Amino acid sequence: MVAVSISVADDQARMGYTADYMDRVLQAILLPAVTEGATIAYGGRIEHEHNYTLVLSSQLGEAYRRMEQRPGRRPFVHFVALHRFQATAPAQLLTHLRTLAPYGEIWVTGRDGVLASFAAATPEQSALSACQGPGFGADAALDIVQGLDGLLACPTYAAVMAQAAPDPSESFTQMRRQMAALCHARVLVGGRSTGFSGPISGLCEEALATLAAQRPLFVLGGFGGASRDIAIALGLLDANAAVPALASPDRERYEAGLAMLRAARPSWQAMFPDAAVAERLRTLARTESLADASRILGGLMIGLLA
Repeated sequence: MVAVSISVADDQARMGYTADYMDRVLQAILLPAVTEGATIAYGGRIEHEHNYTLVLSSQLGEAYRRMEQRPGRRPFVHFVALHRFQATAPAQLLTHLRTLAPYGEIWVTGRDGVLASFAAATPEQSALSACQGPGFGADAALDIVQGLDGLLACPTYAAVMAQAAPDPSESFTQMRRQMAALCHARVLVGGRSTGFSGPISGLCEEALATLAAQRPLFVLGGFGGASRDIAIALGLLDANAAVPALASPDRERYEAGLAMLRAARPSWQAMFPDAAVAERLRTLARTESLADASRILGGLMIGLLA
C-alpha cells in the first residue's frame, strides 16, 4: 500500500503551472503504482467539492477496471479521521461509499489504530459491508446491511459513532500515524504552506510520521508547494531552489515543521546508504518532467518496495 499526499500548491501559479496541472501530475505518479499493482491510500475529506479523494478514486477505477472488486481487494483506501467521520451525515456517507464503489473503501482511524472499514457493493446497489479493524480480511466479522436504514442500525457504525470525539488536530495526527504504520511508502507532491489548523502543516506531519515509521518517502519537489520546501529540508534540493515565501499568519508554524524535518535529515539519509538510490531520490525531487517523474518513481518503487 502506497500513501499519496497531493493538493494544490500555494505557489503553483507563480511557478507557471495551470490550475489543473496537479491532476496531470497525479496521473503521472499513479502510473507506476498501477503498474506494480499497488493499493493507493489517501487521507482526505468526504465532502464532494473538488478534492483529490474523488479524483484518485476515478483515475484508479479506470486503471483497475478488470481487477477483483470485492471489499479488501480494492485498489483505493480512503482513510478518514474519526472526527471527520463522526461529523458526516449518514446520507452523505452512504453517497460517498457508493461514489467510491466498486474500487474504493473507507478506513476510519482512531488513537489505537483503524477502528472500522466500510464499503458499498456498487454505485447502484444498496448493499454495504462493514467490519472492525483495517480492511475486509477472510476472518473479518462482517456486517452486511442495506441502505440508509441498514447503515444506521449497523453495529460497526454505531460503535464508531459512540467513540469519544477527539480534538480535530489530534485526530488528524492519529490518522497520519496510522497511515505511516500501514503503508509501505508515501509520495508527496504539491501541498499548501498556509491555511492549516495544526501545530505544523499536514504535509510536514505526514513526512515526519513516514520517517518515524522508517518508510520510504518519495518527494516530488519540482512541482512546487510544501513538497518543494520539504525536499530542501531533507537535502534533496539546494536551499537556493526555494520559492520566496509569501507573508502568512501560519508562517511560524510552517517553519517549525520544516525545522523538525531538517533535524530528521540524518536519520532519513541513513535509510538510503546506496549512493545510486540516494541520487535517484534527489533526481525525483528536482524533476519538472511528468514523464521523468513517472519513470523514476517506478524504478524506486521496484527497487525499494519489491
